[in-house]
Amino acid sequence: TPSHRASTSYAPERGVFPLDHFHECDASKTRYLECLARRERDATACATLSKAYLECRMARELMAREDLTQLGFRSEHARSSAARARRAPVVRAWIYSKPFGSRSARERAMARARRRRR
Repeated sequence: TPSHRASTSYAPERGVFPLDHFHECDASKTRYLECLARRERDATACATLSKAYLECRMARELMAREDLTQLGFRSEHARSSAARARRAPVVRAWIYSKPFGSRSARERAMARARRRRR
């Protein structure tokens, strides 16, 4: 006779939340999914729409209210400092490059900065 092992089951990490039976957040969900389709499934490009969808679910009590930084979203302060860090190489390239007497020198400096960011 085959022996049956008792298997242990584990609860989900974030808990269970109800489905959106009344389609209260369908508009934000649809915008997010369309963005993913347009951006070749790049979730970071559609992060603001994902955030809006989760906020909609929390507002309508379809999931527990939680700080969005706990769900993987950066705070506004962190986002603005990251944007400044990305712009910094371009500024440095402008400072240390040859004088911008001609437009081509400026374009070369900007191209160098773009290559460094990749």
